[in-house]
Amino acid sequence: MRELRRIVMKRGARAAAALLTVSALLLSGTAVYAGIDPHTSYVGANFDTSTVVPTVKVQWSVIADKLPDDFRMNEGYVAASSSTLFVIQSGKLLAIQARTGKKLWSFGTHLKAPLLYEDGRIVVNSDSGNLYGVDAIKGKKLWTTSVPSKEATKLFADKGQLYVMNGDIQAYRISDGKFLWKDNYSEQLPSDQLLVQGNRLLIENTESGAYMYSVLHAFDSSTGKEAWRLNNETFPIDARGNNVISSRAQTMFDHVMLTTLDTIDVQTGKVVKTQVYNPQNIDVAKKDFYGPGHTWIIGDKVFIAYQSSVYSYPLNQDPSTVKREAYKLTGISDQATLAAGPYDGRLIFAYSGQVYGVKMVNNSPISYNAGMSNPVARFDIIGQGIYVALTDGKLIATDLTTAKPVLQLQTYARVFGKTIAVDGMIIVQTKGKMLAFPEPKQLKVKA
Repeated sequence: MRELRRIVMKRGARAAAALLTVSALLLSGTAVYAGIDPHTSYVGANFDTSTVVPTVKVQWSVIADKLPDDFRMNEGYVAASSSTLFVIQSGKLLAIQARTGKKLWSFGTHLKAPLLYEDGRIVVNSDSGNLYGVDAIKGKKLWTTSVPSKEATKLFADKGQLYVMNGDIQAYRISDGKFLWKDNYSEQLPSDQLLVQGNRLLIENTESGAYMYSVLHAFDSSTGKEAWRLNNETFPIDARGNNVISSRAQTMFDHVMLTTLDTIDVQTGKVVKTQVYNPQNIDVAKKDFYGPGHTWIIGDKVFIAYQSSVYSYPLNQDPSTVKREAYKLTGISDQATLAAGPYDGRLIFAYSGQVYGVKMVNNSPISYNAGMSNPVARFDIIGQGIYVALTDGKLIATDLTTAKPVLQLQTYARVFGKTIAVDGMIIVQTKGKMLAFPEPKQLKVKA
């Protein structure tokens, strides 16, 4: 009997000890044991920035009609003169004073983006496809188009003509809205880029059959008829006088291994000059996979980017006979890509949701990420500032020269249009809302 009592007491003590252990675990939440890693956790960017960035308050804001998709937000929804902003709100065109946010006038109903400001007038789209010309100061109708343009996505103006992009090109006289022509190309055309040079409209399209390839089209600006087309040529990167310069595209059957720039006569479509660039000194006979770099022209210099490396050449000299300049973002990643520049002696790169720069004078790297703890949604350079919109809704304004953050604005947005400066104010376009604050003095262009 005594032995049975001892066994019962021992069992009771063990149960009590187990209960105390479970209670301790429940109270402490976790327990750390020496042993094998169970591989059930991951720690990534689990930290915040230690940089304190002053917060600026919104001086004014205006609700705006949302664009139909996020891709369209890349261009934004605001048109601007030197002191006035134009936006669609509840289907009406509003004119907003940039400095104060005061509504100056409203016009119409059932209106929608895109908008275009040109020489004292606003051109606005509508649900019906009719376009309206509106006096930008008085808010009074100037004209209405008699031929609609359904599903317009972008508007351009040049030399007195309005070009409406909607998969085709439709031309109107911008002074009175008179319809002039529609292009005679049978396939859809993209709407993001259009170049008017002389009496030619140039636009790049992608065609497909056995394979996909780029086509550079030229249309007569007075009739809309296709004047010429060149296969495997991209949208021009430079236009001067009677010529444009295009970077030749690589296809599965046309292996353009090196960056090749063709100078094209805009009247005839004839290639009048070809320059081939090999900044990395590649032996193409020993390469299976290689192709043209990302190429652009600023002033009299040709720039060619291969990820984190950028090279430049004099525009009008034989690249095989001149020394090229080389710039490289070091210490970050070879996978970084050029995002902007050159601007104020700097090249700007993007990598893994962050922004970096290179000083062209000495190739020293710059980080523009102080105060940022989320990936970059987009950035825009204005004056001496780089305005970086983050995916958590913050917009941080950073000094381009010192790389120090000057201020931050909490927008609570996820998708942004282009940040612009109008009459001393910084205008931030978010989906459904336009916000404004004064442009920081230290970020204005130095006189």
